[in-house]
Amino acid sequence: MHNPTGWVDPLGLNSKKCQYVYRELSIDDRIRYDAGLSIQPKGQGGSIVEHVDGKNTGFISVAEEQAATKRFSSGSGLAQIDLKKATKNGTTYIPHKNVMQAVNSKGSLQNRKDAKRAVEGLFKGEIPHDAIKIIR
Repeated sequence: MHNPTGWVDPLGLNSKKCQYVYRELSIDDRIRYDAGLSIQPKGQGGSIVEHVDGKNTGFISVAEEQAATKRFSSGSGLAQIDLKKATKNGTTYIPHKNVMQAVNSKGSLQNRKDAKRAVEGLFKGEIPHDAIKIIR
């Protein structure tokens, strides 16, 4: 069955459904945002573990808690992303608990530490411009 919200939580692990997630924008993200374009992943394909390991994949990292973004600041701005708007056209959101499930199963100890510290969630696909609000 088609999931119109794009929300992936097959085991029902995400008991607290958040409405917003956060991303410290890279320079490329900011250029695209300022041009009215969506934020794009750095690559195509790949697994959650490969993404957390720093490979270019079809995923985009976000944090479920604003405070978790501070260590990623590039000076290009902090984005608040509306999950409902971001997933309305087929982009999928993978909640932090599902990211942790993947890295606990197949990732390294460092992957687990990184994903946990970042309270990392992932978008599979682009984040539409209208879902993004610059808050800093």
